[in-house]
Amino acid sequence: MRDHVFGNAAPSAELNAWLYARLGNALGDLGVATLEAAGAVDWTFQEVVGTRATTDKALDQTVAATVRPGYRFGETVLRPQQVIAYVAGPG
Repeated sequence: MRDHVFGNAAPSAELNAWLYARLGNALGDLGVATLEAAGAVDWTFQEVVGTRATTDKALDQTVAATVRPGYRFGETVLRPQQVIAYVAGPG
């Protein structure tokens, strides 16, 4: 692992997943919660950074994908979850 972190070797997907999980656990131990919600867009802790057209009106204003997770400490949003939202188009 040291070679991947400090050397010239490209990090593997496995190492990236391991580091992401460890960082999430460390932040959780400090009381920081990850924001990765699905469903209806909640403007209190989500930021829409893009849209995806849909003809399904039930999907209008719901999360299509997460671009970057957000973080919350108690009731304070440290960084909003950045999402792609569905937007109803003609249909």
